[in-house]
Amino acid sequence: MGDDSETERVAVSRDNYIHDADGEIIATAGELVDKLLHSTMMRDYLFSHGDTVHQYFTVDWDVAKSEIQQSFYLKSLAPEELRKVEFVEIRRPCEIAVEEFSIQQAKMDDVTVAWGEPGVLGKDALFVATEDSTGEQKLALKVGDREIEVEPPNT
Repeated sequence: MGDDSETERVAVSRDNYIHDADGEIIATAGELVDKLLHSTMMRDYLFSHGDTVHQYFTVDWDVAKSEIQQSFYLKSLAPEELRKVEFVEIRRPCEIAVEEFSIQQAKMDDVTVAWGEPGVLGKDALFVATEDSTGEQKLALKVGDREIEVEPPNT
């Protein structure tokens, strides 16, 4: 919010524009939300807090305290001015499923490899995790034709 404005809570649609400090459009609210929902921060949060009984989740993002170095603004129409986004709350339905599958493990030279074939969202998948002698870990998941390489969750 601007220095002379009171804080207010507003609901936005996916197609609302997000602006930079100069008033230039940098994204839609939907694009910003999608980026947040696909971030490693979100993945780590869901890995550590998600449970099969959850039907909804709420994400509270304090923009000022985040690692992002950019400020985001919404444009109000009356009076026409840029209003700084300080906090984002996202509420979404979710379904968390836990699938059990066996994992095999082997050591090749100085790399430990673990793999398994879980079902993911009703599709066959391949899960592979590696750790080398320096402790560097890699995690990949292939679901159908799509391969996803991710950082292992923070523990």
